[in-house]
Amino acid sequence: MRGARRAGPDALDSRVRCLTRVAWSERALDRQDAALARLTALRDELAAQEGETTRVLVAEVETTMGHMR
Repeated sequence: MRGARRAGPDALDSRVRCLTRVAWSERALDRQDAALARLTALRDELAAQEGETTRVLVAEVETTMGHMR
């Protein structure tokens, strides 16, 4: 996610949306562990950053993870 760290909030939002869709696809393919691992890694990368945008995105990722369990 190095490139996204230098990008603005719109790029981060797009990345989160893309990876969330991938995770839902993995879940639909009965690969829930892979989906949750992907979202956990994304959440951890976002949580290491500062800013209101990343805090909001972390909350969105965590909500999605909750729906997948």
